[in-house]
Amino acid sequence: MSFTKLKLIDPLLKAIEERGYKEATFIQKKAIPKILERKNLLGIAKTGTGKTASYTIPVVQLIHRIDKKSTGKPTLRVLVLTPNDKLSLQAGKSFSDYAKHTIVKHAVITNLKDQDQMGLLSNGVNVLISNIDNVNPLKKDNQSIFDEIKILVLDEFDKMLASNSNKEIENILSFVPKDIQTLCFSGKMGDDIKSLLGERLKDAEKFEVKAQVKKGEKNKKKDKGSQRNGDNIKGKSKKKKVKKKKGGRQSTEMSDKLKAKFLWPLEK
Repeated sequence: MSFTKLKLIDPLLKAIEERGYKEATFIQKKAIPKILERKNLLGIAKTGTGKTASYTIPVVQLIHRIDKKSTGKPTLRVLVLTPNDKLSLQAGKSFSDYAKHTIVKHAVITNLKDQDQMGLLSNGVNVLISNIDNVNPLKKDNQSIFDEIKILVLDEFDKMLASNSNKEIENILSFVPKDIQTLCFSGKMGDDIKSLLGERLKDAEKFEVKAQVKKGEKNKKKDKGSQRNGDNIKGKSKKKKVKKKKGGRQSTEMSDKLKAKFLWPLEK
């Protein structure tokens, strides 16, 4: 699907064109319209599926429309939490790419002692991107910092769970209003997500995006599994359609590799 069919504003379409992109990936086709409708979202997706842009693009549009007539210091509207600084910087790069022709300003906080980073925050931004571990100190320094948050993004939430206790995450999430739009992206689904985010994501749109394994790789994994278990692998394996190019070479397109399925309800 072309980005022009996703009801995006001209400044975003211009930025996307400058990046050289024309077709949205599967997750972008699914997520962008729902986020623009102010729906909560739970996306189970691996890195490399276009996940970051799937929330960056619509979030920029929402904030641009909310604050385009505002004057004075920008208001913090969006909190993007990541498990580590590397992912924070990646998200920051995405906001730089897509918000360049809008009024949306962002800051990436990787070091609370960095005067340049903290200066951006003090001057006012619409979007704050940070490692989840920085939230407590930020809240301690400014008790009202998250009061006007309208959108909470949890990027790679499963990795946050791997490095933080549920109690720590629960405490951090308590700083952010519950009645706001919540967008959660995780590499896998688990009971911890349901227990921690069940209330926030009760009516969320839920889907899973998986990249299909190439035929050769699938057979290789199958052989390894057979050798490791010492058992014959029974059952039918699903064949994947492979597109042949001239000269006998085989190729697949990323947009054809991705499938989605709706997940079980979060309510217990």
